[in-house]
Amino acid sequence: MFESGNLNLAPESIKSVMAMSSGNSIFTLNSLIRDASHPSSQNVQITRILGNLNRPGIVMLVPPQAPLIRESDPGAWRVINHAPFDGEPRDGFDNTTLHLSFTNYEMPLIVRTGVIDAEVTILESLVSVYDRQTWTADIDVVTHMDESTTQMGSKRCNHISNESALPPEELVTRLKEASNRRLVAIDSWEELLDPPEGLGTRTLGIVRAVGNWQARLATATI
Repeated sequence: MFESGNLNLAPESIKSVMAMSSGNSIFTLNSLIRDASHPSSQNVQITRILGNLNRPGIVMLVPPQAPLIRESDPGAWRVINHAPFDGEPRDGFDNTTLHLSFTNYEMPLIVRTGVIDAEVTILESLVSVYDRQTWTADIDVVTHMDESTTQMGSKRCNHISNESALPPEELVTRLKEASNRRLVAIDSWEELLDPPEGLGTRTLGIVRAVGNWQARLATATI
């Protein structure tokens, strides 16, 4: 590892790592801090953030194996519209925020004789989605981007890539022609957690979170 100069880790032992803290630096995958609608690169990209976790040695942050998602609120049916998508840009997820926290699971990877603290530690970390004060889900961005984003990028419709500049009526027409499905607007977490009938087959859900990269990342991952 370049960061330590003398510690070596097998790549397969850290393949689920989403960030690494060492000294006064946190190195994170770009997929954790970028808009999910941006095309992904085939090469892993990493960003350095100035800061630390106030823990000794090198700390590897990994997501839980089975992230949790809250159930849809049965009493929220009054606010679930699943209205036809009208092409208008808006942000229905403006109260969405992402929060980092840690569980009690911690595993040392490298411990040297005579040293109290582990030189490299795995720390289970939660990237949690909140809608105002309500916990909505814990997300695993690493696994989702590995399994989904590359496929999404390869299926991107080039002929509507500049959809933001289209009039609403033309945007709706082009999306219907490209997908051959009914278009439904998703304007809240309840509408996403209780999806419209036929989603993915007869129905295409359009999450409206204009200018809100955190909400787009969260909804794409869930």
